[in-house]
Amino acid sequence: MKRRWRSAIAQIVLTLLVLGLVLVRVFLYRPMVVRQSSMHPTLEDGDRVLVNTWNAGLPERGSIIVLKEPRNGVWVVKRLIAGDGEKLQIMRGVVYVNGRALNEPYALPFPDVADDVNLDVPAGTIYVLGDNRPGSQDSRDYGPVPVSNIIGRAVAVFWPRDRAKWLVPGK
Repeated sequence: MKRRWRSAIAQIVLTLLVLGLVLVRVFLYRPMVVRQSSMHPTLEDGDRVLVNTWNAGLPERGSIIVLKEPRNGVWVVKRLIAGDGEKLQIMRGVVYVNGRALNEPYALPFPDVADDVNLDVPAGTIYVLGDNRPGSQDSRDYGPVPVSNIIGRAVAVFWPRDRAKWLVPGK
């Protein structure tokens, strides 16, 4: 009789543990494989990242986010540069938000790229760029992205092990 109770309790505990892990995976954190080079050198093609999908509100400037690309709905990884109502300028490879140059040690330089931008980011949208500025398809190509397209914020690289790190906004 005791053996049956122990077995039943073990099954219940195991079921609750699996259910809890599934709920965390579906509603809180989601793993994703990076399938692009637009975030080089911060992220490499093949890196596996953990994406926080439950944090309410707009991530802070400099955060690495996962979003649905507006042209085709494919999930992409980009860096949040400006939010709605902010004035954005890109001149000779330098990014300015509200008149202040951003310190972007993570970005590959792109001073020779002829894609100067001067716009007020529309309400309900964000402006995103890849860290590999010369080789990134981003808001310079498809414009500001609706906030509703944000899937979540990438919080860590967990694989490969030698590249494992926390992804801190602005770094």
